[in-house]
Amino acid sequence: MPAETPRPAADELEPTDVRPGPAGVIVVGLFAFLSLALVVLGLYFHLEIPSPSSAPPKPFPGPQLETSIDPRSLPADLAGPAAPQTPTPPRLDEALIARAMATIAAKGEHAYDPLPAPASTAGAKP
Repeated sequence: MPAETPRPAADELEPTDVRPGPAGVIVVGLFAFLSLALVVLGLYFHLEIPSPSSAPPKPFPGPQLETSIDPRSLPADLAGPAAPQTPTPPRLDEALIARAMATIAAKGEHAYDPLPAPASTAGAKP
């Protein structure tokens, strides 16, 4: 059996369908677009941001007491801080509670069993 001659590695690779001309144009166009965008942004920031030779911003004025308010012109309900009010719990109806406890006690040891299914759905299949 004759020995096979080894094929070059280039023969084993799949052929490329990419043409270098259009791909190069796309890459050059992309770099040109990015360069133009960076130049435009640089010019915009140069125009919008003041140069270091401009005057520094003025500091904010310090807090001052407002003296032009006449306390007699304020409404009476703003006279001072109100005392905190404690919330009032709802009034319990003792008769209603006693009746509910009697109903539970009448059921005995089965008072907390699940409720029975309604008769209309008892014959329905799930």
